[in-house]
Amino acid sequence: MFKRTMLVAVLAAMVSVCVGVSGQEPVEGQEPVENATETAKVDPVHFKAAMGLLEAMNTETTLAASIDQMLDIQVKQQPMLAPFKEVMRKFFKKHMSWDVLKDDLAKIYMEEFTTAELDELAAFYRTPTGKKMAEKLPILTQKQAMLGASRVQGNMRELQEMLIEEQAKQTAPQDPMVP
Repeated sequence: MFKRTMLVAVLAAMVSVCVGVSGQEPVEGQEPVENATETAKVDPVHFKAAMGLLEAMNTETTLAASIDQMLDIQVKQQPMLAPFKEVMRKFFKKHMSWDVLKDDLAKIYMEEFTTAELDELAAFYRTPTGKKMAEKLPILTQKQAMLGASRVQGNMRELQEMLIEEQAKQTAPQDPMVP
């Protein structure tokens, strides 16, 4: 029973990590991302520019490859997930595929860039250097994540000690005479 509960917890944690922003508060001054297809008015020229950038960046292929790569990494790191790999792949393809996300991704870019900026970025991503950047970006992102994880893991004992110390402070009896 404990093993099953732990597995469900690991799966839930993995899903929340994979989606990244779920449950997070928006950055100060930033509106939460809503489904672009539900947005009442979208400037079609701006939307077309955002879609042009996403296409120039080869986002559809990159997104599909990222799902597969993420699942492979998760199973390698946590072998107990192996029997669930295809279920997770099916779930992510249903909820994280290009067809599902493209309008929302376009909206995200529209919120951050003007039409002219989107056109400039798309022009860059159509150059040999831009194509290389689009190709290498997932690898760079993965390496950055691995670097961060490695630094945290390498200093986990320090974090645990800090957490224990803080927990002791928070649970220590308070002297009513001390402000």
